[in-house]
Amino acid sequence: HLHVQDEFSEPFKTNVLVRMGRARVGAPDDPETEVGPLVSEARFQEITVAIERGEQEGGTLAAGGECPDPDSYLVTPALFA
Repeated sequence: HLHVQDEFSEPFKTNVLVRMGRARVGAPDDPETEVGPLVSEARFQEITVAIERGEQEGGTLAAGGECPDPDSYLVTPALFA
């Protein structure tokens, strides 16, 4: 959770989105992977519920929060604005 002054919010958001777009999500045994799967189904459920709650409470999901592989506990990094 970060708070960024208004004058810096757009450049900050742009830089974060660029970096998030380059992050490789995947298998933990792949040396190119930067974001691996969550440790358990319970943790996966906690994260996906938190993302849904953020949207329900008025947050705007600017990027991420997707589950790219339905057979794993992968969730892409999420940015709310």
